[in-house]
Amino acid sequence: MKTRNNIISFWVLCVCMLTACSLPNKDYTKIEEKETKDEESTVDLIQEKYSYEDILSGKISFETASGMMNIDDIEFMSDILYKYMDLDSDGEDELCIKGRTDLYVIKEYDGIFKEIYIGCGYENPVSTSEYQGIFYYRSGGAPDNQVYMFTEISSLGKAEETVYAAWYDINENGNMDDDDWYFLNENEEETVSKEEWLNVTDDYIDMKDMEIEWDVFKR
Repeated sequence: MKTRNNIISFWVLCVCMLTACSLPNKDYTKIEEKETKDEESTVDLIQEKYSYEDILSGKISFETASGMMNIDDIEFMSDILYKYMDLDSDGEDELCIKGRTDLYVIKEYDGIFKEIYIGCGYENPVSTSEYQGIFYYRSGGAPDNQVYMFTEISSLGKAEETVYAAWYDINENGNMDDDDWYFLNENEEETVSKEEWLNVTDDYIDMKDMEIEWDVFKR
């Protein structure tokens, strides 16, 4: 009887071993590959590369001193006007946006978009072989006057006012002469001679005639 039980146990063990051997093997290599692909997809989603066009389309916002801002927060005359220009002389273009009353300059820092300059409607970006920055020009009356200002922007986004110049046509004859008032400081506390004024502003006076061909972004 004991021998018979041993024989039965032996055959049961054999059947179990054969059954285990016949079970399909799980392909853990494919599982690891799938997990790797899922991880890569997650990383790609986190590290999605945005562009200036995403700013213009309103897909993403940009940082300002007062918080986040979107293109929809800017008032335009009609179309969205923009221009790519290198204004800080680092070899990379910044995004310039011309609103109805404001000028915005936006720069990318490692995937983060920040406003590095905000100006008024009298200002325009300038990027030539000699000058990179923001040019301001305004004419007024009582008496007739002209104000020029050129702002240089560093690669860190720091705006530095480099030139301020104002001319007042005191005798109102429409010409620059020695009787007029000339200033080279924003406070306009002390006048300078016509010759001194022209030596500083000669190149900037011509900038008032520069025309910017703004690009139009269609949404």
